[in-house]
Amino acid sequence: MLMPNAVDFKRINVTKTDEVLADVYLTILIQIAMTGGKLQYGELVAYAKQQNQNIAAVQNALARTAGRILSVIRNFTNSEGLPDLSSLVINKKTGECASNVNNLFDPVEERKRVYATDWSLVINKFKLFIVALKELASKETINKKQKRLPKPIGITEAAASKMKWDYYKENEKTLDPKIATKADFIVSLIMKGVSVEEAFKQALDSIKN
Repeated sequence: MLMPNAVDFKRINVTKTDEVLADVYLTILIQIAMTGGKLQYGELVAYAKQQNQNIAAVQNALARTAGRILSVIRNFTNSEGLPDLSSLVINKKTGECASNVNNLFDPVEERKRVYATDWSLVINKFKLFIVALKELASKETINKKQKRLPKPIGITEAAASKMKWDYYKENEKTLDPKIATKADFIVSLIMKGVSVEEAFKQALDSIKN
């Protein structure tokens, strides 16, 4: 069984394509989990293309790169203490998960946990998570290109994104799930000097109005 670990924001580099594919694949995997099924790597990519015909990143996706996207999803489920959805994706020849994935957990037992989990609110949580990773990855790329520039005064976008995610994690049980739609708004307020608590309060007020 894969044990929950804290997410290492500094080591996760999520591209725009990763973000799009992870969101799409997560939705499909949750659908499969709720039906108690499994699917092959090629089927995962095929379903994604069928359901998202107008998204170029999805149409250009390859089965051999699906493992990278599943790793992004795994970082999220692991941080939430949720079972690993990649246990639902099997190799066509062996009928079981890839060998490197089998080293992480017992796929049979992990699927039992997946099927027993309520996934109804997970997608909204994942949107906050992926936005945080995307913003941090983007900021780190900029910092690498501008090493000789002076450090900006105030709260950086990367720091604000991390503060937003930490607060969400600590208070998610009491927050409106729709708060995921206000991720960028919350980050912008924190960067302006607004406290994290006040930023979330203003975001929640805007949802109600």
